[in-house]
Amino acid sequence: MRKSAIRFLSLVSLTALLLPAGTQPAAWAQESANLLRNPGFEGSYTPWSGINEIQVASDWTPWWVERQPGDPGGINHRPEYKEAAGWLFPDRVHSGSSAQQWFTFYSTHTAGMYQKVFGIQPGARLQFSIWAQVWSSSEDDPGQSVEPGQINLQIGLDPTGNTDPWASTVAWSPIHNQYDTWLQVAIEASAQTDAVTVFMKSAPLFPVKHNDTYWDDAVLIAIEASPPTAQPSPTPGTEPTQAAATAPPTEAASATPPPLETASATVSPTTTPTSAPTATCAPPPAGWTPYTVLAGDYLTALSRTYGTSVAEIIAANCLEITMIYVGQTLLLPAPPIETSSPSPVPTAANTEAPSPAPTATTRSPAPTATTRSPAPTVTPLIVLAPTVTSTEPITPASPTPPTPAAPAATTTPVPPPAPAPPGRAGIMFGVALALAVPAIALALLARKRSIGRKE
Repeated sequence: MRKSAIRFLSLVSLTALLLPAGTQPAAWAQESANLLRNPGFEGSYTPWSGINEIQVASDWTPWWVERQPGDPGGINHRPEYKEAAGWLFPDRVHSGSSAQQWFTFYSTHTAGMYQKVFGIQPGARLQFSIWAQVWSSSEDDPGQSVEPGQINLQIGLDPTGNTDPWASTVAWSPIHNQYDTWLQVAIEASAQTDAVTVFMKSAPLFPVKHNDTYWDDAVLIAIEASPPTAQPSPTPGTEPTQAAATAPPTEAASATPPPLETASATVSPTTTPTSAPTATCAPPPAGWTPYTVLAGDYLTALSRTYGTSVAEIIAANCLEITMIYVGQTLLLPAPPIETSSPSPVPTAANTEAPSPAPTATTRSPAPTATTRSPAPTVTPLIVLAPTVTSTEPITPASPTPPTPAAPAATTTPVPPPAPAPPGRAGIMFGVALALAVPAIALALLARKRSIGRKE
């Protein structure tokens, strides 16, 4: 047991003696250490510089290209930054509970974020990588990018610690246009100072309805020891060749990204899509007229509206891609759909117009000044209402009273003849009276006689 321990200690001592001067174990320990702060974009999101539309994760700084007065509509708008919460959008978070999101709506942008990292050993070979996901679509299905806006996604690494994304010292990755899935992008460079800056960037070419990017799990690590410390120590001819081998890759790495940056800079302006088609443009089909693209337009919808196909629109306008942008002028078929629907209506009216024209029936409705009178009478009705009320007491006063008065006078004498029922009693009364008169007369005679006897 003691022998094996002694052998192990002697092996460690021998290894330490064989290490080149200036090579520190701490430097190699950095290889697996993530040098970024808050690489998972976790924690609270706060408004940057008090702008509520720019909510960024801590330790990260947003940047964007400001919109200029001469920019056409839908070009170079400031994106909205926000947290993509995993509990709400689980597919938009690569790991943890949050991811950083920025997006524009019906507009393009040139924007991103950066973080400056200090305490870097100059000369160390660094690798910056991050996971990104893009949803760029003309429609609202969050799981599918339909006619995407060519998002032009990149990441950068500035070995001098410059925070200007347009600086020539930034090493940019190739441009990526991958949608609806997570993609890991990486870039390498050798630190030139004790600080470096990492960048994320998106620059969609077309202002489609949704231009959204999601970022998560960023990593900055040192993948090689510092070449400057190893360079002065060796005198044999083997070490200089190693130094010469490591130095050119650094220059090549820093030299290759700038062309990528210039490529991205030429892609972002809207002049490239217009110049490319005009170079190979053929005469448009007969009857096709200019049309200005509006927000929400895309080739599939325009082909349905104008009764053509996407292939015909692309061929007529010499488009190299299927994306269109707001304000773009396209040649489309002359609105046959719009003119064909109204045309039958007037032709039918024109064919029917001659038949009623000669007939007097056409004039009979024409004299219907009643048709015109109702239109004006809507207003006079309010005016005529008081005049009607004022004439009502005058017109009924003369004709109406005489007519009810005459029947009233003639009907009142009629009730006396109505004593038809009393007529029967009268007859009986007359009979009784007729019978009573002789009786009375006889009684009177008898009385006279009795009075004469007494005398």
